[in-house]
Amino acid sequence: MKYLKLNNLKKWIRFMPHKKVRISRAGRVLYDLGLAKNLRIGGWLYLLLIAPLGFQTAHSADIPQPQLHLLIDVSGSMRWTDPNNLRDPATRLLGELLPPEAYIGIWFFGNEITPVLSPRQADNETKRVIRQVARSIRSNEPWTDIPEALLAADRSWHENTDRNIILLSDGMVDISPDEKVNHRASKRMFVDIIPRLVEQNVRVHTIALSDEADTAVLRQIARQTGGMSVVAQTDTDLQRAFMNLFETAAPRVGLPLVDNRFAVDEHVKELTLVVFRKPEAEPTRIQLPDKTVHNQQSGTDAGWRWDAAAGRDLITIENPPPGRWAILAETDPDNRAMIITDLSLRMQNLPSRIYPQEILDSALVLINRNQELNRAELTENLDALVTVENQAGETVFSKMLNDLGREPDILGGDGRFDYRLVLDEPAGTYTVISQADGPTFSRVIKQKIALAPNAPLLLTLDGQYAEQDDAATENDEQEHSSPEWQVEVKIEFDPTIIEESSPVFSGYWNCPGVRREPVEQQLTQTPTFLSAPQGFYGPDCFLQGDIQAQVLENRAITIPINRKLPEPAALEPKVDQPPTDKPSTAERSENPLIATLVGLALLLTMGMIAFLLKSRAARQRAELINQAYS
Repeated sequence: MKYLKLNNLKKWIRFMPHKKVRISRAGRVLYDLGLAKNLRIGGWLYLLLIAPLGFQTAHSADIPQPQLHLLIDVSGSMRWTDPNNLRDPATRLLGELLPPEAYIGIWFFGNEITPVLSPRQADNETKRVIRQVARSIRSNEPWTDIPEALLAADRSWHENTDRNIILLSDGMVDISPDEKVNHRASKRMFVDIIPRLVEQNVRVHTIALSDEADTAVLRQIARQTGGMSVVAQTDTDLQRAFMNLFETAAPRVGLPLVDNRFAVDEHVKELTLVVFRKPEAEPTRIQLPDKTVHNQQSGTDAGWRWDAAAGRDLITIENPPPGRWAILAETDPDNRAMIITDLSLRMQNLPSRIYPQEILDSALVLINRNQELNRAELTENLDALVTVENQAGETVFSKMLNDLGREPDILGGDGRFDYRLVLDEPAGTYTVISQADGPTFSRVIKQKIALAPNAPLLLTLDGQYAEQDDAATENDEQEHSSPEWQVEVKIEFDPTIIEESSPVFSGYWNCPGVRREPVEQQLTQTPTFLSAPQGFYGPDCFLQGDIQAQVLENRAITIPINRKLPEPAALEPKVDQPPTDKPSTAERSENPLIATLVGLALLLTMGMIAFLLKSRAARQRAELINQAYS
């Protein structure tokens, strides 16, 4: 191996630590061609092509690789729910999009479970087999045994993988003409099989084909395992559904698309384009950096594959020339430019299903030849950004990232661009977009997440004055003592989401600059009540901390708490009560209505007495007259 003295090279690479370094052939060619035109570009080329051979600049990436097990319904009912067999192009789409480090396995299921592709890494040979498998999809088995299909897919998991099952079906558990048998099978699935999947950290993502599918069953399977559930009502819907689930289970690095234009750099080994088009749209064309234009007929060219079906184009180009490219078609938010490259971007995986106000801690990591790059000289020249978009394409969150130890980064110079995400938005599907731009390249990675409709925890704060015993205050120095203002917090959690006895609140009663007291409480039941220590009230007093809990899909969640304590209400003056229950004459006279009613009552009483006396006198007079005549 030849060596290159750095006396001259040090002038434009200020961070070169040695006087001699091994240089790769690619690095020598770039240097001789004078492609390193400035310090930033030169530094990047050095770190990416030379430094890995001379001294340690990185450590192995430890983010789990995705593993997908695809279950395809081949029961006879699919002749009605999928008459055009759109499962075929959807399976081809999924296979082509898989990153080479991912694992994939495929099973057909009806009344029998047929393994058609044993789990393996998604290299070019595997993708060729997937294309063959897709062409063999059928709809001819009499029953739909979803429980046994899930059990079959819950095998052959590799170590340190992110485990996902994609279930493509009409959703009906149908194994017998006897409905009681079907009911028992469905109950067994939810009581025995789903908890087993949860225990092994397997997420099940479901695709319901058409409105005739039993969407309630498929949604429940996805919800209980932390997966995503989608419904495909049209041909294009199914392709987009596979795209969404792919970006949930196995996000892949790509190039930023702006108005269907993107830049390919020299590190890209393979380019895969996904272009969605309307039925009446013109055929898709691709413009290369040399301004030549390719169309579907280019699929027969060496290094090109062009798959046009079901309202989308799937185009793969090996060794694409660097430069500016353009997709000559209508723009679409689901269009993608995905790549295979040594210089990649990875995002610490987020859960598929999250909850309102849940804290999500994640990070971006730059990868070169499967090694995390952690050189400060490299990461300090990297612009990183994370955004979150709703289904309408509106940005609901955006944050610039850094590896300098500044907020939101945790530790500077470790190669991780840390960030914290908390969503309190309407329920729905959101896209987390992570982008990194260096002097010579741009990378983007997108992940779909589903935000649940309801928060798993609810806090209610209330304040009131404590009741006082009059006898206890007789000996006070003052005639009347002021009652104490008490604050109570009620914490409720949803037992259909949160494991019982798992929530723990840890935090502080905090009046900044005045008082601060820690509080930690196990929430053993719902609701649980917390009482603030005496004196914790005022315009700037808070309950602060977080609640950590285990959700039923076998993962931990953290909910931040920062609630202002209620301030004392205006105290009404106390009115002394008289020693007797009878109101005084003066008090009666103060209320004219009461006085009137009392007067009327007296008049009625007197009238009644007079009537009775008069009646008695009349009877006595009649008796005397009778005696006289007798």
